[in-house]
Formats: sequence, C-alpha cells, structure tokens
Amino acid sequence: MHKRLTRVLGTIFCVLGLGLALFGFDGAWRAYGQTAGPTPTPDFDLPITKAVSPSNALPGDTVTFSINVTNDQPQTQTNVVITDSVVNFLEVVGASSSKGTASFSGQEVRADVGTLASGESVSLTITTRVRAGTAPGTIGQNVAFVNTASGSSSSSNVVTVTIGGEGTPTPSPTPVPAGSRLVVEKSASPASGKVGDLITFKIVVRNTGGSTAPNVVVNDRILDFLEVVSVQTSKGSTATTGQDVKVTVGDLAAGESVTIAITTKIRAGTVSGQQGINIAEAVASDGSGGSSSTTSNPVAIAVDRNPPAGLPDTSAPNQASWIFWLGLGMAITGGLLLMVSRRRSVA
Repeated sequence: MHKRLTRVLGTIFCVLGLGLALFGFDGAWRAYGQTAGPTPTPDFDLPITKAVSPSNALPGDTVTFSINVTNDQPQTQTNVVITDSVVNFLEVVGASSSKGTASFSGQEVRADVGTLASGESVSLTITTRVRAGTAPGTIGQNVAFVNTASGSSSSSNVVTVTIGGEGTPTPSPTPVPAGSRLVVEKSASPASGKVGDLITFKIVVRNTGGSTAPNVVVNDRILDFLEVVSVQTSKGSTATTGQDVKVTVGDLAAGESVTIAITTKIRAGTVSGQQGINIAEAVASDGSGGSSSTTSNPVAIAVDRNPPAGLPDTSAPNQASWIFWLGLGMAITGGLLLMVSRRRSVA
C-alpha cells in the first residue's frame, strides 16, 4: 500500500510539474521576445540656435526671438517639441512655427513640430514687447530647448536682452566702491532628474577687485517646478519666500569668497521633459544709492523624460519564470518518488 501511494504521488508530481514547467517556459520566452530591454539613451543632440533682435530696447519696443532646429541625424525624429520660457519683463504677443503649431501661455512658448526628416529644419519665431515700467539697465538671459520622442534633449545658446534702447547708453552701475569686482559662478548637481529627486545648486561669489564690496546680497529665483528644501551659506544669513532665495552676505573683502548651496526637489506632478534655466544675482550697495549688480552664468535644468510605456521590466523576475522553476521542482520531486517506489518493488 505504501509503495503504491509513493508511485501515485510520484506520477502526479511528474505530470503536474512538467506541465507547469512547459507553461512557465513558454510564458517566459514570450516575455523575453516582447521585451525591448532598457530604453537606450540617445548619444546625440539636435542642433538648436537662438537669436534676438534687437538685443537692446526700451519699454514698449518689440523684441523678436528666432529659433532654428535642424535634424542632422540619418533617421527621422518624431514628436519634436521646442519650448522657451521668456524672461518676465517681456510680454509674449505672438508665436509662429514654419512647421507644426505654435502656442503660448504667459511666458511659456511651445511649438509642436511633429516629425522632422533627416536634414530638415524648422524655425520658431517669438514676438514680444518690453513691458511698461521696466527699469533701464534691466538684463535678461534666455535659452530655448528641443526634445524628441527618442529622448534627445538639447539647449540653445544663451541670448541676452538689455533695456536701454538702441543708441541710448545703458546706465552703468555706480562702482561700490571703486576697485571692488564681484564674480558669480553657478552650477547644478545633477542637472536633470525625476520627480522627487534632489537637485543642488552651488553659487560661489568672489570679490576679485582690490577693495571691499559692502552689503553684498545674493538673490536667486528658483524654477517653479523645483521646491526649495534647504539653503546653506558659508557667510551671512539666508531667507526663503516661495521660490525666492535671499542670502545676506554682508561685506566681502578683496579676495574673499562666499559659497552658497541651495538644495531643491522636483515637485510631484511635474511634466516629463520640462526644462528651464536659472540665474543668480549678487548685489553690493553702499547704503546711499550706489550699487553694482552681477549675474551668474545660466544653469539649465531638465526633468527626465519617461521611457516608453508597455515594456516589461526585465530587472525583476516575472511570473512566468517562477512558474517554470516551480514546475521543474515538482517534476524532479516526482521523479525521485518514482525511483524510491521502484527500488522498494525490486527489494
């Protein structure tokens, strides 16, 4: 009776195990065949250039930006999108694209180009007007971005607009005092990330002149899709109001420098592929109306584009592979039970 039970159990385990193993193997093979693997990171950037005319204007004047993108790759690019965040003292009044559709909302301009064949170019024209009340000497820097469905992301050259007017000398800041000279350097680490990731800006302000720069204040307006987490400075005090960060450094002696670290987090709900530039400013003032202002280099920040949906995740075991191994184990167990039953019969 015991030998018969062992034989029956062995047979059941073998048949059921082999069935599960075949089922699991077939599923795992199908999943493997449908998996494209990790989305490759493009190793190219589409050339994008930006120009402005005029670069010096008065309140009420029209300022036009011209953006050109060329597909220098052998393959056609799909879902090509050009974006530009225009500086606040310019009112966007129009946008047109040589291909696709262009639209704007507030300061944000977008051109949905669609496909761009190899060697094909597209031009985006943005018409703006200098807002009334913009102070002479106001300076704005701007870049444009282009993204494609393959994940390629490129930024244009930086263009600068100064309020002063053609033929009108731009008011020069009063030296504070003569001989002081502030230099502002800014960087971001990393320069891109996913929702929830931390991005840290490092700002270094140096006085490379021969005299003390008094009452130095560093201002930085963080991009709207970034949440300010913390601000640290090697000298002075910090204050944060929404997106505006202010660091009151105080006097900065000749040859002295101050380092500021602003830690931010990409906000929940931020659209994949969103981008922007960030610029810091250092101002020194003598308390009697004399001041000098120095801006940093622009820093571009991008939110990583999501990989194409619908591809299985090959980094984790799938259900089909577990069924295969379970079936194989049951089949081996059944085979062992049959061997034991046979030896007992022989004995």
